[in-house]
Amino acid sequence: MSETTREPDARQLATEARDRVRFEEDALALSDQVYRVARHLVGSREEAEDLMQETYARAFRSWRSFQPGTNLRAWLLRILTNLNIDRGRRQQRSPDMQPLEEGDYFLYNKLERRGSRRRALVTERRGRGAVRGAS
Repeated sequence: MSETTREPDARQLATEARDRVRFEEDALALSDQVYRVARHLVGSREEAEDLMQETYARAFRSWRSFQPGTNLRAWLLRILTNLNIDRGRRQQRSPDMQPLEEGDYFLYNKLERRGSRRRALVTERRGRGAVRGAS
């Protein structure tokens, strides 16, 4: 390889690195605004932080698809919104997990009582049989 073919590659790498740093700085400057929107979309602070972290992870992974000169805030908020929609769909698909209370075991309790009665009847019948055999 000659010196002239390596030079454009080095310049291209330097330009790309500079663009990446500029993108990261601009994106991070908007983090307060992105957090506020995330907090508004979800119920808790922890969920908002998770959503924001996912947003920035996806934005930094796809930074080349951002077109310089366009609205970076809108681009980040679109990522945030899409992630929130995905999160909602995921929650809809998963079953509702709530702790069971004593009243929620109605069928189990009914079957358990029926089994207890049966065991009592069997024990009682065995007892009668032993009494009859003894007389």
